[in-house]
Amino acid sequence: MKKLIPFILVAFVLGSCGQSSNQQEGIVALKKDDVNNLTEILLIPNTSEDEISNKNAEELEDMAKEEDGAYYHFPREEYKSLKIGNKIIVNWDGSQSSSDPPLRTAEKIKVVSN
Repeated sequence: MKKLIPFILVAFVLGSCGQSSNQQEGIVALKKDDVNNLTEILLIPNTSEDEISNKNAEELEDMAKEEDGAYYHFPREEYKSLKIGNKIIVNWDGSQSSSDPPLRTAEKIKVVSN
């Protein structure tokens, strides 16, 4: 049985490596255009449009830190169609910067509500 444990652990690790996409749902709280020639949004989960209104960028980042929000880079075409307050679902590859809130690259964005 002891000989099987390393094989089971390897299979578990390899199986979890195959899960390349993570998902986060939240409100678009902030939009930044032309950040190193990219666009980015600040996504805050577990909040509403009313809770983000009348807040400055620093306050929104503090909210994102509390709610495990993140910045997301993604294509300019999609960026133009998003509005502050949109509820969206973002799929991302699982890698992120060590900043707080982290910076991630969106693979897919789906608008849930406008």
